[in-house]
Amino acid sequence: LPPPPPLRPRSEAKQPPSTSTAADADPDGDDGVHGDGEAPRTERARIFGEWILRSFAHVLEEPAVTQSSVEGARPYTASVRRLARAAFPELADAGEEEGEEEEEEDLLETLCGVHEPERCLVLLCWLPSRREPVGFALLCRLTASLHVANLCVDAALRRRGLGALLLRSSSALAASMGLHKLTGSVAASSPHLLDFYARLG
Repeated sequence: LPPPPPLRPRSEAKQPPSTSTAADADPDGDDGVHGDGEAPRTERARIFGEWILRSFAHVLEEPAVTQSSVEGARPYTASVRRLARAAFPELADAGEEEGEEEEEEDLLETLCGVHEPERCLVLLCWLPSRREPVGFALLCRLTASLHVANLCVDAALRRRGLGALLLRSSSALAASMGLHKLTGSVAASSPHLLDFYARLG
């Protein structure tokens, strides 16, 4: 994050010049501009507020989730590949044996695993300030449940509720399909993911 604008300590900001008189005082009762050229308190507050908005805009944004088929998500394959590679390092070397173009075409089907792509859906998570998805969930319909085959969120935006939003959206989708279970699998070597899913029930 960029450093915040410097703020003068309150005790120092309130010290009047030793030679000040009533005639020299600010008639509006504000701190005014002192001899060192410091902006009034309201100006400092405005500058600090703008810094807060710039630095935490991604936190204040309202995320959205869209749904599509695997085929409908193909225009976003490059974004999905970037997110998946960050979450699954083994995919980073996938292009060494196959051409990059072939890898991009087959990635979504690869993420479906043993499930038929025609029975899978893709949820994409968006932020208004981004032109590409910041997270995705790949879901596969089973006989009595909706299975979360893959879930990824941009590493720079994790721990901000986007993964939980994707899972809750998946649960709502399962209910709309008449399915009463949302399933998934997590490696035992990832206790943080086990805790994450446990918190969401």
